[in-house]
Amino acid sequence: MKKLVLIAGGSGLIGGYVSDELAEMGYEVNWLSRKANESDKFPSYVWDPVTNFIDPAVPQDLYAIINLAGTAIAGTRWTTKRKASIIDSRIESNQYLQFLLQSGRLKANKYVSAAAMGYYGNRGEAWIEEDQKPHGKGFLQECCVQWEESIENVSSTGINTVWFRIGLVLAREGGALPQLKLPFKFGLGLYFAAKNSFQSWIHIQDLARMFAQAIQQDLQSGAYNAAAPNPVKNIIFANEMKAMFKHPTLLLRIPPFMTRLLLGEMSQILLTGVRMNTEKIRNTGFEFKYPTIEAALQDLK
Repeated sequence: MKKLVLIAGGSGLIGGYVSDELAEMGYEVNWLSRKANESDKFPSYVWDPVTNFIDPAVPQDLYAIINLAGTAIAGTRWTTKRKASIIDSRIESNQYLQFLLQSGRLKANKYVSAAAMGYYGNRGEAWIEEDQKPHGKGFLQECCVQWEESIENVSSTGINTVWFRIGLVLAREGGALPQLKLPFKFGLGLYFAAKNSFQSWIHIQDLARMFAQAIQQDLQSGAYNAAAPNPVKNIIFANEMKAMFKHPTLLLRIPPFMTRLLLGEMSQILLTGVRMNTEKIRNTGFEFKYPTIEAALQDLK
């Protein structure tokens, strides 16, 4: 019998890649979704963590649960309502899954959740490991800290609980890369933070493989930095983006004050620099398929 993995938020960019990776490895994949019939490939069940509803047909005995649920952080200006949705959607999904595990409605051996590098705050050029505490202030960091607290609470059920502090995800179909590439197509390369500020990034396929490894292996409970082993300075990232196109491109740095003026609080996403150390996940035997920004962008042309 195949091992069953239940994914909350499977219809998102990361969820789709993780689902395909697990299916290729022989796992049975089911989704929890806010809408019915969201997938032609994987059985999908409706749930609502706000009202504590889950489809009674959801199988009880699972091998693992992956939680990728949450309102998108980027894309829409951070109004008060939007910020509440960003935080609440993450906390409530973990809280409800914790309740389902504690009550025995769901049974699983492993719990794996997304988290984000925003937990660390703006850290400059220092290498940041998982035991580093949050630094600084701001909504992004506040969200990530509360998010992780709700993940850690799941471990009180006795289940092995792992979460990934995800860097900038690079994918052809979505995430930040299509938006970053757009001005370069017209000969204008933009970057937003200080040129020597570091960007921790990860190819979507490596991220999916990382989640799959957390299901396949018995990783130690706790946080893991989910980024390529070679974070790069913003100016290098911009130059590698420039190299994707054959036409002349002018690189232009957008000053932080202008970024804040244009995006408001959401500018924290672009102005926060973290140089994440990935030794912890590499020590588990994980090998990156795309360890350098050159290799990643070459694949994602």
